[in-house]
Amino acid sequence: MLTQLTDLIAEYQALTGQEGQHIDELHTLITCLFVRSKSIDMAKKSVIRDMVLERIRHEIMWCKCTFNFESTEVMTSAYHLIENT
Repeated sequence: MLTQLTDLIAEYQALTGQEGQHIDELHTLITCLFVRSKSIDMAKKSVIRDMVLERIRHEIMWCKCTFNFESTEVMTSAYHLIENT
């Protein structure tokens, strides 16, 4: 799943040219969701998951505002993958 999401973020970046701190943070948060660590319990994972979903919703809104429908589909796919975990 992590590989799928990483690939979707890379595809999104290729389609939109988006880069910077917000994309780096999104990638890091996604990685944290799938890392096995004693310091990240279920409550923290739930908070991280909510943060990821909110950031992806923000990117989807941006895509819709710029009429970039292909990137909207990519981020919607990422959203559904995370939502169903």
